[in-house]
Amino acid sequence: MKTPQRFYVSLKAVIVHEGKILLLQTHNGLWEFPGGRMDEGEEGVPLETVLRRELAEELGSSVAVRLGPIIRTFIAKYTDGVHGLITEYLCWFEGGAIVVSDEHKAYQWVDQESWKELPFAQWYGNGYQKTLETIWDNPHLTRP
Repeated sequence: MKTPQRFYVSLKAVIVHEGKILLLQTHNGLWEFPGGRMDEGEEGVPLETVLRRELAEELGSSVAVRLGPIIRTFIAKYTDGVHGLITEYLCWFEGGAIVVSDEHKAYQWVDQESWKELPFAQWYGNGYQKTLETIWDNPHLTRP
């Protein structure tokens, strides 16, 4: 019998506001979408609730985001060798003051061109780039 694969479950928000998308910068200078891994004990919690917890932790509790549909799911291999099942939700910024948590050092709203100059974490492969290309190739996705 084969050993079943084990995965982290990671939920990310592709947050759109005024035609731009929000990215967070890690302490090693790489960029990613807000969100994160499901915590132990959250296995029975709706995924949207887990994502909202992550967004409050990473962006501050005053930030309001409207969650939309899942737009992409892919598998990444983290630096510790464990694979992650990444699920990305299309979301819209509704207001509030972004206060970046200790997990990140900055945030930036990127447009169709400016994201191309930013370095992304290698363990996501080209996952984020594919998502951003999909968004920009389908401009209706940037409108709520």
